[in-house]
Order: sequence, then C-alpha cells, then structure tokens
Amino acid sequence: MKRFLCLFVFIFLFSFKYPDPLRGRLPTSTNPSIISLTTHTPLSFLFKLNGFKGFPDSKVIGFNLPDDTVVADFFQEQMGTLGPPPGYKTGAYYPGTVWVSDNKLLDEVEVSNLDWMEFVSSTRLIQSDEQAQKMMPNLKTLPVENYYRSPFYRYFPVVGITYEQVLEYCRWRTEVVNKKFVEDQRSGKLKTSKKVRLIYRLPSEKEWETYAACGINLKKYPLGFKYPFAEIEVNPKAGKYLKFAGQLEQVEDKIKEDIKVYNKSHPKVPLFRVKYSDLPYFLQAKSPSYIFNLPINNYGLYNMIGNVSEMVMEKGISKGGSYNTSLENCAIQNKIPYSGASNEIGFRALCEILSAE
Repeated sequence: MKRFLCLFVFIFLFSFKYPDPLRGRLPTSTNPSIISLTTHTPLSFLFKLNGFKGFPDSKVIGFNLPDDTVVADFFQEQMGTLGPPPGYKTGAYYPGTVWVSDNKLLDEVEVSNLDWMEFVSSTRLIQSDEQAQKMMPNLKTLPVENYYRSPFYRYFPVVGITYEQVLEYCRWRTEVVNKKFVEDQRSGKLKTSKKVRLIYRLPSEKEWETYAACGINLKKYPLGFKYPFAEIEVNPKAGKYLKFAGQLEQVEDKIKEDIKVYNKSHPKVPLFRVKYSDLPYFLQAKSPSYIFNLPINNYGLYNMIGNVSEMVMEKGISKGGSYNTSLENCAIQNKIPYSGASNEIGFRALCEILSAE
C-alpha cells in the first residue's frame, strides 16, 4: 500500500497530511505566520510582513512513498522515561522545536531567512545598527540574488552566516524565549509553575547523528530511509514558480508543457534536496528550498538530509549535505567541512532544559 505524500526535491506538498503540532498549518511565502516560529513573539513588533502573491511553496511536487519509507517506529519506544517538558503539549513554549529526549528539543526545521531577519531586527532594536549589521549574512556568498531579502525565500534556510554569528543567534534566542516563558507563567497563559531555564545552542555532532538516524541501522540505511528514491509528479501550475526558483530562461508555457511530458514517464528521484544530474532542467534549482519539505523522520524533523548542510557544535564540521551535495555524500555519519560563510551551510538549534522543579 502506498500513500501520496507531498514534497519537493526542492519544495513540497500538494496537500499536507501531517498537521503541524505547533501552529496547525504550515507557513508559506504567500501566507506567512505573523508569530515568530522560533520565539513565538509577534513579528509586527520588529517589521511589517509585506504581502506576496505567488504560487504556494506547499503545492509544487508530489511523491508516491511506500508506507515504510522511514524504517523504524522509534519515537514512542525511545523518547525517554521522564516525559515531555513542562508546557510541551501547549506547543508555544518551546517554539519551533520537537521533543527528542528527556530534556532536549531540536528545531523541526532549519532556521529560515525570516527567522534570521527577526534576530537582526531585534539586535538593531536592543543594541545598535552597528551590531545588527555585523549579524547580517554575507550577501556575496548567497546562492542567488536577493536570496535573503526576497519574500519568495522567506521560509528557505538562512545561509551565508558564520559559526560565530550562529552562536550570537543562540544567545539571543535563549534570552528572548526565557523571557517569554516567564511572562506567560506570570500571566497564566502557561499552565505550569515549574521553574525552567532554557539554553539554545548548536547540537553536538553525536546528538545530530542520533536525531537524524532515529534509531535506524545506519550501516544498512546510511541516509536514515529505506527507500531514498520515489516516484514524482510535478504540478504544471507551478511553472512560474519553478522558472523563478531555477532562474530559467524558458518561458512559463514551455516549462508547463515540459512538466506534463515529464510526468508521463513516471520518474523516480531522490526524496531529498540534493545534487542529482538526472533531474529535469525545471527541477535543477540554484538554491536550497522550502524548509518544510517532506519526508520527516520519526522525530518529526524536516530536511536532516540535503537542503543545507547543518553546523554542529564542533566548529568546522557540518552534517547532512546540501542542495549541492551528491546523495551518497549526504550520509548521516559523514563529516562535511566548512570554513566561514557559505551558500551551502545553515543550521538548526537545540533547546536544552537545564533546570526544572
């Protein structure tokens, strides 16, 4: 038996079958969340989200996946014995994360351009323009023009940042989320009186591998999935979207017709946003993709393989490979070195609960 899941080798979903536990819907460039996904504070305090008309990120491509694409029913058996942290079921108090162990939560997606804009804008407000400018991505390293500023890329992973900038981001997020946690306890919005101290940081390499693998035998399945390829169907209505994403010269009508022809061949492609020469020209994007790509693993984590290679605590090491990495080099246990800002390197943060009564 197969189920139709919606994904993008570099975008995703015709219809989303796994409702997001924190927000009830997935934000897109055309329908963004007005609440920060990573701090749960209103973005309107920092900047205005301008309207953007375009094709939804979530309706570009679909995959036909076997039921056992993820090969281990790991979540319920291995999550630990202490139970979820205080307020976890309410969703808002460990924003943007999923529970991965007794006292640790990991960002469900890679930190996005919009998340980073929130950080830079907050730094400008709290500190200074000069300090905010130091936190800006290196625009010379971005994969395409306006990748950081265009609303099309709101929910694409931030790149062009350094290890040191990411550490500053984690310190900032720690302060903001802890403050929000205490405020919501005092106001009664958070139905727990337990004292909690949260620390956001990069996961260690070992932690990252554990959460990417989800208990799966990596010698047998190095990517964490039994079937790394699946049959694809591209939405012809996404021609304009794909033209922009791939910086294509072909006119929109030509792209639409080529998509229809391609679909008739019932092609199989990787499940992940990786470098793959057999993709048609209209799927050969020049940048990472929408952060809410399927498939998720059994922890509920998106894009642990491909899209951007993710920094870990050990400086100079990234994991998981990027849109410009071959599939075989994206294996979970591979170390991918980096130095400085890159158009292929991003990150997700780990939230650690250091104290709770």
